[in-house]
Amino acid sequence: MQIMKEEHRAFEVTEVTIQDRYLLMRLSGDFTVDAGKRCVDQMVEACTTAKRTRVLLDCQHVTGSASTIDRLEMVQYSLITRGSIQRIAVVSEAESRKFDRFLESAAINRGIQLRVFANLETAADWLTR
Repeated sequence: MQIMKEEHRAFEVTEVTIQDRYLLMRLSGDFTVDAGKRCVDQMVEACTTAKRTRVLLDCQHVTGSASTIDRLEMVQYSLITRGSIQRIAVVSEAESRKFDRFLESAAINRGIQLRVFANLETAADWLTR
């Protein structure tokens, strides 16, 4: 008898693309707060290197769930470490998006211009306005 083990993929940045007015970062894997903080650090470093102040985070392939406390901790960490990043657009799957609205509200209440979107095109439009 073979027992099926659930495979977990580490939460990571899988691609960084410099766009005309923003940086596109694709993320995938199982979310954890510690891995999320590492991704924020990578976001800040990549934006600094590319001389971009706006970033689009494609989280459509991120799995796992983040509690309200986890989301708040990520906002607090981003507030402290975001450097010169002015706008952050997050694209997530429908199931996660309802929880990401809390992330959006918490960020806005702390002075971070962050919005959650259903697709990359709408997010890119908001970033480039």
